Amino acid sequence: MSRKVLILDDDYSFACNVINNNATGNMSFSVADSLNRARMMMKNESYDLILANTKVPGGSSYSLKDELSSHSPATRMIFMSALDKEFEAISSLGERCIRKNEIYNKESNIFEK
Repeated sequence: MSRKVLILDDDYSFACNVINNNATGNMSFSVADSLNRARMMMKNESYDLILANTKVPGGSSYSLKDELSSHSPATRMIFMSALDKEFEAISSLGERCIRKNEIYNKESNIFEK
């Protein structure tokens, strides 16, 4: 059974690179380019993992955290940021956050259960 991953990022080439670097038969990927699109997709589909840029069109992806805990508590969420200040703020809340420029060094760890 394949694991479903939602990538929330408005940088389509970045999302494609993440997908291409992890093209295995055990994962299926979807991409949302805005907060509203991610919300619509989450209503229609369950995901095992959401990999979310902290700043996307429509607001902060952190707002999805509360929504997940109420309707899809098993979904893991990992935040990404290119900005040190955002990285530190999300990390200080106890959430998993990675720097976008380091994602290719950590991908194998990101998609593990």
